[in-house]
Amino acid sequence: MKNSRILDLGSGTSFIAKQISNYDITEVDIASDMLKSWVDRPSNVKTICADFEKLNFAKESFDLILSSFSLQWSEDFVKNFQQ
Repeated sequence: MKNSRILDLGSGTSFIAKQISNYDITEVDIASDMLKSWVDRPSNVKTICADFEKLNFAKESFDLILSSFSLQWSEDFVKNFQQ
């Protein structure tokens, strides 16, 4: 799991990434202010300001996808899990 690529959907204030910041993490949040809240973010933690229901990553871009407190905003749960 050391070289795992992790996608954090609805990352908010980076709570999860701060706990596991030694991994290669991509944080996605629709609110740019939330993504800006972690001022000293390490270079291995990338951010994308976007709606997590409208992502277009290549297949198998990530080894692990997680979400904390954001899936309740999903309008198409099945589509998001297939993606």
